[in-house]
Amino acid sequence: MALGTATDPYSRSKALSALSRVIEALTHARTSSGLVTKGPMIVRDRDVLAEHHQATASSVYMSVPSVDEEAWRTLEPGTASPLQRLRAVRELASVGINVGVLMAPIVPGFTSSRSKIERTIKAIADHGARSLAAT
Repeated sequence: MALGTATDPYSRSKALSALSRVIEALTHARTSSGLVTKGPMIVRDRDVLAEHHQATASSVYMSVPSVDEEAWRTLEPGTASPLQRLRAVRELASVGINVGVLMAPIVPGFTSSRSKIERTIKAIADHGARSLAAT
């Protein structure tokens, strides 16, 4: 089951969401999932997500288009900083969750320079992501 593809389940506006109950139900039903977010608030459910991953081999994907601060402020105002997101990746990976990063979108003129892409990939690797996809 795909979670977070149309709206971010860990955005600030959903801070009081009951998503952990949904994940628990998926675990009980042995239904795997892929969860996409750009919200570091996901770490509050790390215990539920770790149990879900062990039962179903599910994955979490954090959206981190770039670690460039200027690009982030321009393209994603009001969202958590890229480094906050990567700290969440590290924390999720540390409890055994299969966590990857979606480096998307790569925007020409903002995040597409070789140096920005290389810095972002290095930061993703340094924070323990187990996979990387880019568009």
